[in-house]
Amino acid sequence: MDFFIRARRAALKEGRCFDEIKEHIAPAVYKELDEAQLELINSGDEKSIVHADIEKGNPLADLIVAQHFLTDFRIAEHEGQIFLFKITSEEDKTVVPLYEKDYVKVLKRELSIRWLDQTAEPISPARAGELVQYWFNHEQNIEMPEPMGLPGDDKWCLHRSKYKPDPTVEFPSWKRILNRMSDAEAFAAWQYGVWAGLYKGRQFLWLHGPNGEDGKSAIARVVGRNLYGPAHNAISNASISSGEKRFLTSFFENAALVIYPDASNRRCLMSEAFKTVASAGSDPVLIERKGKQAYTATLKAYMWICSNYAPEVTNNNFITSRLLYIHIDKMVDEKPDPTVFSRLEAELPGFLAYAKDCYEKLCPDNYRIETNASTLESVAGFTDEFYEEFSMHFNKYWEKSDADEMLAASKVRDLSKDNGFSCNRRYGEFKRWMTEQHGIQIWKDSDNGGIVYYKGMKPKGAKQLNSAKPNF
Repeated sequence: MDFFIRARRAALKEGRCFDEIKEHIAPAVYKELDEAQLELINSGDEKSIVHADIEKGNPLADLIVAQHFLTDFRIAEHEGQIFLFKITSEEDKTVVPLYEKDYVKVLKRELSIRWLDQTAEPISPARAGELVQYWFNHEQNIEMPEPMGLPGDDKWCLHRSKYKPDPTVEFPSWKRILNRMSDAEAFAAWQYGVWAGLYKGRQFLWLHGPNGEDGKSAIARVVGRNLYGPAHNAISNASISSGEKRFLTSFFENAALVIYPDASNRRCLMSEAFKTVASAGSDPVLIERKGKQAYTATLKAYMWICSNYAPEVTNNNFITSRLLYIHIDKMVDEKPDPTVFSRLEAELPGFLAYAKDCYEKLCPDNYRIETNASTLESVAGFTDEFYEEFSMHFNKYWEKSDADEMLAASKVRDLSKDNGFSCNRRYGEFKRWMTEQHGIQIWKDSDNGGIVYYKGMKPKGAKQLNSAKPNF
């Protein structure tokens, strides 16, 4: 068989027709050919050599057999890691990742099942392993698939959207929900920019509906399943807990959208884990999957948070500049309708057309989505609420003083601890607030055992001192 295979390949390489070579095969040789050889010569299908008693130890035959049985698998190498993908549609160039599994075991099992189905004979594990190794050693890598692909793209991806913006499609179900949002245009613009792959900014969406049954979950489900499919992930409160947060970045790799439904942690945006995933691909991050070796890569996914609570944030620009806050009111004269999902899905082309117009209007630079005044006021209000407790606590016990007056830090800490600031993180935030809002300075007395003092504050109602003495 090797002779005919090599002859056919040589003819193809030289651009010649194999029929020219067939003319030079002597009639006596034709008489000696078996059925499989004749089929190979006449059809040109190299897979015709696949049969149960195929010769072992023939490298060319082994490679052809392996490629035949593993034809719908692909390999990609990224950041020093090998990833295995299974083709879900050759026409759409879509694949599904198998990175949570041992790819050797997966391939051996698939090859064995297909071998049995075609030859009606089982194959030994060792023989299956040999064929898999031939395939792995000779299979050309593909480019790392993108999470999302749009119609017409010629690239491997995890999901190719079937939807297109269509301004002729009405979207009344979407309008009823959008009309209850504080900034429907900004919401729609963010949705289109992320879905179309145009948006390059760092804003994440926080959709806040305090009343429940307001449509948050419905639209998140419809958008995630239909527009993104396997290119979206969902995280839970457990995903950002102390025991699981090191795996948080793994939900963002190979995803274009990550949805955090029913978020109950109002301060999650201030966590280091969230700051890591908010880089929007600009910074390399450590990615660790359970039971897998950690590695460094960049993230492309954007986050959509749905919550019954408003976020608690400081006036740190890192957070406020990335927060796209949208408030949604409760339903009026409406009742929960289980058929809403099918209607929202059918209206997606119309919604996308509306969202495209919003995006072109509000995000011409593809970086920052402009928001209305009420949204800006809401975010500013969140920072004021966050510091309100600090302000009440400070004004109850202390007041500003001349810069040369000071208090022992331990006294401030003990009093704060007695009033609910027992958490180190919370007290640290209070301390930063004092330095930023009241200009309090932290000073360490190296000549007195390194005791720490706060300069520029005194106990409430205390008389002004004439010299710089520690005010205990």
